[in-house]
Amino acid sequence: MRYGVVGNGRALAVVMPDLEVAYLAAIDPSGMRVFDRAQHPEGACLRLVAGGRVPEPVAQAYVGQSGVLRTVACIGEVEIDATDYLPFARPLFLRDMTIVNRSEAEVPFVLTAEAVSVPPNVSVTRDGDLTVLEGRFGVAAFRLEGVVGLLEPQEEALVRLALAWGPNRDAVREELDAVESLSPQEVLWEWEQRMEQQAGPAVPERDRVLRIATGCAAFRADWLNEPPASWLDKLRKG
Repeated sequence: MRYGVVGNGRALAVVMPDLEVAYLAAIDPSGMRVFDRAQHPEGACLRLVAGGRVPEPVAQAYVGQSGVLRTVACIGEVEIDATDYLPFARPLFLRDMTIVNRSEAEVPFVLTAEAVSVPPNVSVTRDGDLTVLEGRFGVAAFRLEGVVGLLEPQEEALVRLALAWGPNRDAVREELDAVESLSPQEVLWEWEQRMEQQAGPAVPERDRVLRIATGCAAFRADWLNEPPASWLDKLRKG
């Protein structure tokens, strides 16, 4: 895959094979847009970094017939197996990661998430464990939970990236404080229900998944063969 698209019918994200979140925005053109590098080369994005290095792509695919995206990447001998999803009816982007040291030696590994190329009219500050972005779209904030320090040989660690958006910091923090109750399994179950509700022989399953994710009744899987900018403008304009 050139990239993956995850969404919940209200918002969507474009995830690159190196785990960069190159786009995160509401589908409604009047709604928030936090990251837009997939649409504009100079735009903002969210990147993972460890030891000054970004992940190198390994594999990317959807989980079954759902809009849950699995991406595998590596930084040196450390493998990052990430599952991305946007829970339905929630202003949240979640990434659950299993991080594994594939080498036979200890590896120092401190993973961070960074907002890159944020425009001057968006402020970026720290608020406790949160990185907060504030602009005309309102407020978005993200945090990493379970950040690793030192990995023993073949050791696994679980890390979650959680990002929420809303009208103010209190609303965003309330969403982030509630993410412990959410899991990919619950979202996969809801995808199964929605796919059954919209079942029909005329529409290929992958097209159906992407139409649910993007809220666009015309979306086709072959659109993902093109750069995201070729269809993002059309999607937001309806």
